[in-house]
Amino acid sequence: MSTNDSGAGERSGIDASKPMTAAPAFFRIADVMRITALSRATVYRRIADGIFPAPVHLGGRACGWTPKALQAWIDDPGEYRAPGRFDDKNTGSKKQPSELAARARRSQRAGGNQVSAKIPSIRSPSLPQASRFSSA
Repeated sequence: MSTNDSGAGERSGIDASKPMTAAPAFFRIADVMRITALSRATVYRRIADGIFPAPVHLGGRACGWTPKALQAWIDDPGEYRAPGRFDDKNTGSKKQPSELAARARRSQRAGGNQVSAKIPSIRSPSLPQASRFSSA
């Protein structure tokens, strides 16, 4: 009356004792963070700088990284450059976003924000605090 489940698995060619190990077609951000040991912010900052592979948009808000692109970064993370990106050494005209942000921070530290320095501070007169429980 009872059936042997392992016999059914052997007939179909599937061994139930071994886990399936199919490589995913795309790695999601949680997987990328686990594989690379980088934070989410660092991953996206490096993508903007062109030193980490960009994700593939899968539709809607979903995106993922191909195993091939991640493997290219893993093979040589220090020298990786995203394909199709301009390098400052070659063109001299394209600036990376992180370099532009660093330049803006340096200019703010050096000269400050002159516009806000010219505007006098406006203070509101101090008014007595009204209580929401007061009857007046």
